[in-house]
Amino acid sequence: PAQYDLAKLLRQRREMMGNWEDLLYTAAASGYPKAQRACARCGAFYNNNFIFDDEIGSEYLLSKSHGHPEDLYWAIEAAQQNDPDSQAMLGLLYERKENIRDAFLCYTRAATQGNVVAIQAILRIGHRYEEQKDIPRTLIAYEALPHNPEANARLGRLYENSMKDLEKAKEYYEKAAALGWTNPEFLYHLVEIGGTLPELLPEVE
Repeated sequence: PAQYDLAKLLRQRREMMGNWEDLLYTAAASGYPKAQRACARCGAFYNNNFIFDDEIGSEYLLSKSHGHPEDLYWAIEAAQQNDPDSQAMLGLLYERKENIRDAFLCYTRAATQGNVVAIQAILRIGHRYEEQKDIPRTLIAYEALPHNPEANARLGRLYENSMKDLEKAKEYYEKAAALGWTNPEFLYHLVEIGGTLPELLPEVE
């Protein structure tokens, strides 16, 4: 961590003394996930410029990925430490290379730890399958986010419109509402099909 912080400080101050790149690689080789992510981002995402965690968002990096073998190595090293940000970044690398299977596995591991980038990526993958009318894969994608209100609302829509199972649809709609999905049109439709709204406000004694 000290080597990572020093490398970051030198880079921020644009100081020429010392080789901050070597410090960063040393920190990465010692197993520090933030340093490993910075190394992975170097060529994979930003044309051989090191990118530290607080300098740019991972969603933007997706469009910059080249997927060099060394970058993939460092991303895998960081992700193997159960670091959710690194798992999400590795998923972005795999998705960029059209390896959706491995990308989805990485996203799922990160999403279970609350990583927002991974959650949005899973929703994006599910939507892609939904547009392709690939119902089995759509179900797998959305079911990977059992505590996400939008994923449950989409599952309800899928069961209602594609699988013609209104009871199952209602179950997912009600779960989505209970988790906080408060889109007015959605809530109106839930009532329209006989669903039950959650108790949004506490009872007044």
